[in-house]
Amino acid sequence: MDADRASGGRDVDTGADAGGGAGGGGRDADTGADAGGGTSGGAGGDGALFVNHYTHSKAYIREYAAYFYFMKLPRIIINILLVLMAIIGALSLASGYRLLGERVLTILYVAVPLTIMAMNIYRFYKYTNLSFKQQLDLNNGAPFEARIEISGGHITLNNMSTGSVSKMGFEQFKPRIAMTKNLYILISTSKLHVMLRKDSFEKGSAAGFLQYMIGKGFK
Repeated sequence: MDADRASGGRDVDTGADAGGGAGGGGRDADTGADAGGGTSGGAGGDGALFVNHYTHSKAYIREYAAYFYFMKLPRIIINILLVLMAIIGALSLASGYRLLGERVLTILYVAVPLTIMAMNIYRFYKYTNLSFKQQLDLNNGAPFEARIEISGGHITLNNMSTGSVSKMGFEQFKPRIAMTKNLYILISTSKLHVMLRKDSFEKGSAAGFLQYMIGKGFK
């Protein structure tokens, strides 16, 4: 799926492949180490317009992963089609197979979508648990701590747990901001996901950050 790199996840938030991903700029997302394409830079935050500082938790990793597994438009369309397929199969089953004409086709209409949806839910929870466990393993049993600074057309990703720092220009990101209830997610052209928590701005505010990024061409 395309969700395992964010805060430490290869397109999702952390997780497999993650090691420490987003929010910090890590290979998949949150960390800063391994930050795909970033260049080392000093941590400092004196000249930053916005500073986002937070510690990862399983709840936020789950929210991040849910966006990529269930909330992106292509997945919403697929899930709707699967539900409709299951409903048609159930109606055919209830009508004695008259709707679809034969027993095998009816069973497939019920079994296939339910199996796919069950597998997606399983993968979602497996990814969340694995991502959080990997972060703990990489940070000596402690949750990943990220400090993200935005200023002058750059995003500096500080992995406070390991001390690694990575700096990336706005031009290295796709010009859109993915949003969930509590998160902003930036996606680089190299599939690195940077996650910011709306309630964790030490400098600036969530609303101010969004307006600033819109002014820089993000949407």
